[in-house]
Amino acid sequence: MPYKKTGASRPMKLVTLWMTEDEKAMLDALAEEQKITLSYALREGLKLYFDDAKDWIEERRGDEPRTKPA
Repeated sequence: MPYKKTGASRPMKLVTLWMTEDEKAMLDALAEEQKITLSYALREGLKLYFDDAKDWIEERRGDEPRTKPA
C-alpha cells in the first residue's frame, strides 16, 4: 500500500504534540520510508516507552516481571 499523507488521523486529533519543524520533517521522512502513518509511529513509540517505564517501576517495587509476547 503506498504511503499517502492525508493529514492527522482521528486518534492524532485528540493529542497535541509540540515539536520543531526539523523534528516533524524527520519523523515524516521515517514514516514515509517505513510505509506507515506518523500517527502509527508515535503510538507504537509511546507504547514501547510506557512498557519500559512500567517494567522499570515493577522492577524497583520488587514485583514479578511481566511476560512479554514473542
